Amino acid sequence: MIVVYDFTTPEVMDATTTADGFGWGGGGWAFDGGWGGWGMDQPRMAQTEEVPRSMGILTLDFPGANKKVLIWRGQATEDSVSSSQKGDEKQALKSVDKMLKDFPPRKK
Repeated sequence: MIVVYDFTTPEVMDATTTADGFGWGGGGWAFDGGWGGWGMDQPRMAQTEEVPRSMGILTLDFPGANKKVLIWRGQATEDSVSSSQKGDEKQALKSVDKMLKDFPPRKK
């Protein structure tokens, strides 16, 4: 049996935006169907923080003996790669077990 694997760890950015306080905006409250414009719906200050993290993508391919036909492909994604070797091994084993749970594929 031939197994081809690929493991990549692309860096992705997580972004979080927070807004402080409120400001005077248009189109807010109206009094007795009269004038509007006293709205408090727009933030005064917004701050966005970007934090990089590495995710892991493991792909396993099972090609046919002649390598011209792909029999099966499995892929596992880990949203955040562990910062220790022991953690990496645990994540990888868990991902492979989950990926291969339904292997080999059933004939139709």
